[in-house]
Amino acid sequence: WGNTLEFALTPRLLNPNKPRYEASSKTTKYTGIGYAGARQGVSVSLGYFADGYVDFGYVGMYFPLLLLGLLYGVSYFYFIRRSSKNLVFNYAVVAGMYMEFLAMEMDSTYLTGRLFSTLLTFFILKLFFFPWLLNYIQGPVIIVNTYPHFPNSKTTDNPIVPAPQA
Repeated sequence: WGNTLEFALTPRLLNPNKPRYEASSKTTKYTGIGYAGARQGVSVSLGYFADGYVDFGYVGMYFPLLLLGLLYGVSYFYFIRRSSKNLVFNYAVVAGMYMEFLAMEMDSTYLTGRLFSTLLTFFILKLFFFPWLLNYIQGPVIIVNTYPHFPNSKTTDNPIVPAPQA
């Protein structure tokens, strides 16, 4: 996972010699079965569970999975509670954000890179785009007289709306 983190979090701007992402070569190495690669338009990965097993063994593979689960949980609750005051909008944000992570066949390199870029993108959207979007969706506030039987009355016998004090 050390190479995974280095590959996923180092931009090509800082490392212009960074190799292309090739999941099939790692799969071929650990299974002994030859798979088609990127040149053939194919990417076959073992998945991040198997990556953890290869790197840390049977017991140690649970540590990166635990960290991944904690990161999912912390970011989930952050975006549910802080994206906006609109809870339905917040659930839509989280659903859109985590939709691509439902597939467990992606390997750790792809998962780490996508997770980092997705969290960064949604954090920037939360800061700069979501407030504008919510104002646009909400539109102007229009006050509607919900009690047409009291059209111009200064006093009301409505128990919900108290009468003005003299």
